[in-house]
Formats: sequence, C-alpha cells, structure tokens
Amino acid sequence: MELLCCEGTRHAPRAGPDPRLLGDQRVLQSLLRLEERYVPRASYFQCVQREIKPHMRKMLAYWMLEDWEVLVLGKLKWDLAAVIAHDFLAFILHRLSLPRDRQALVKKHAQTFLALCATGKSPMHIFAKLEKSEDL
Repeated sequence: MELLCCEGTRHAPRAGPDPRLLGDQRVLQSLLRLEERYVPRASYFQCVQREIKPHMRKMLAYWMLEDWEVLVLGKLKWDLAAVIAHDFLAFILHRLSLPRDRQALVKKHAQTFLALCATGKSPMHIFAKLEKSEDL
C-alpha cells in the first residue's frame, strides 16, 4: 500500500483576527491581570552562582531541555500558560490606525523586536553587526 500526501507544509491554515476579542477591553484587562502572576521575584536575581560559567549554564540548559523537560514540568505541575509580550501585539496593532498595506509589515517588525528582546539581544547590536557585514 502506498501513501500519498499532497498537503504542503509551507502554509498552515491560521485563524484570522477576531474583531470581537480584539475590540473588547475585558480581554486586554484579563491579559494584564494574568501577566502579574509571571513577574520574576526579586530574590531570583539576588542569588547568582558566580562559580558557574556561561558555557556551563548553556550545557545544563540543553541537557534539561532534551532529557528532563516533560518530567520536570509534570512533577512541578507548572502553569505553562504564561502571558508574554506577543499576546499583547494583536491588541496594540488593532488599536493603531495603520494603512492596510502596512499592517503586515509593522506586525512582522514588532515580532522581530519582541523576539530579540526575549533572547536578550539588543536590536542595535544586531543592526551594527549587519552593517559591518554589508561593508565587506
């Protein structure tokens, strides 16, 4: 028996923006309330292990992600529905009066900046690298 799959993996169907949700102030207020649950505690930043080097942290992080993620999350019963910056993007863009032809571009740029901030990279640092590489 031979299987045939004609579906493309490039464009997955996605739901469009829901004007009822985007226009409802209660949804945004709920997101803001939920966001407060996930603010890091100040004590988290006071307890830094100085003898551990960055490459050690990286190795440990990869190991935990690969082997222990499901076990740890299950045992700790962590709430993984954290509110992140991307959750606010649709609401902010909906309230801006942008021309239709610019909405996709602004959304794409905003997502890029949010991703850079989430990884701890400075956008100016990235742009400086790009300018240097173009000079070559």
